Amino acid sequence: MKDKGNISVEKKKIVDEFTALMKEYPIVGAVDMDNLPAKQLQNMREQLRGTVVLKMTKRRLMTIALQEAGKNKKGLDELIPKLEGLTALLFTKDNPFALFKT
Repeated sequence: MKDKGNISVEKKKIVDEFTALMKEYPIVGAVDMDNLPAKQLQNMREQLRGTVVLKMTKRRLMTIALQEAGKNKKGLDELIPKLEGLTALLFTKDNPFALFKT
């Protein structure tokens, strides 16, 4: 069994990156990417480029980042149960209702 003290540098960088994004952007959301065709994902990224940062990584790393950033930012821990299946985190400074409409 692996000792928890031996976490890879790459994983720490990923968690730090996600935590920094959560601190920088006021709006953080979870997007279900299961069964999303590649073409549709490309179109979505093209439409949202410049206003939204869409990031994916392992679910466990996203959970750790949400817990870490949740210490300073209220409500982030509510996203943890939404991380099921293939999930991406969305970061933006725009109005979330206008974003949902897009």
